[in-house]
Amino acid sequence: MLSDKQIQELYKFCSKHYVSYYDVQTELVDHLASSVEVEMQLNGDLDFDKALEKVYLSFGINGFSTIVREKSESLTKENRMRMFGILASFFKWPTIILTGTYLFTEVLLYKNYGKSIVAYFVIISSLLTTVPQLVNILLTRQKPKSPLLVNDFGQVYLSNSLAGIWIQYLGFIFNLVCVYNWLHVDGPNFSIVWSIVATILLVIENAVLMTFQRNQNCVQRKYPAAF
Repeated sequence: MLSDKQIQELYKFCSKHYVSYYDVQTELVDHLASSVEVEMQLNGDLDFDKALEKVYLSFGINGFSTIVREKSESLTKENRMRMFGILASFFKWPTIILTGTYLFTEVLLYKNYGKSIVAYFVIISSLLTTVPQLVNILLTRQKPKSPLLVNDFGQVYLSNSLAGIWIQYLGFIFNLVCVYNWLHVDGPNFSIVWSIVATILLVIENAVLMTFQRNQNCVQRKYPAAF
């Protein structure tokens, strides 16, 4: 059984060999610790350092880089699937009732009150559904002391700024509303198509925020030592 000091040496060893992510380091340390223990048991002449070097050589010429790349690809796929799962939930029972109600309300407002009211409804509903999520994320978000590969979804997909992507989304909605009001197009078919587009955009933005929130909660539970 390796001592706590030796475990910390394994973390330093990973950092020295360009594994900067704490979550990947933790998985590697578990593997290295087991392998080093086996090597030391099989060969009593090997000390900790020599056993570690022998285990490291077994990773080949690329060292830990292959593991980091595979981990990154796996997490990217996992995060994408999580977001698509949340996105799909908006079109499943019983959440589809809310999605359908939003779409039906837009069409109904258009029919009874015209374009302008629909435009205001889209902007206000976007604010009401996304602002609470954004505020909750920003208030509960803990910045990790150590870099985490599992945070790459939040850093890369959200362009390094959760607020930034949200502002871009609202800007896009605003522009869409302006185009909607400027177009000299009318009729029930146009209102339905535009309502569907606005609904899908709102659902996508909510799915992104919900995915980010779930990732954040998962990371804080799984790697408390990183915070």
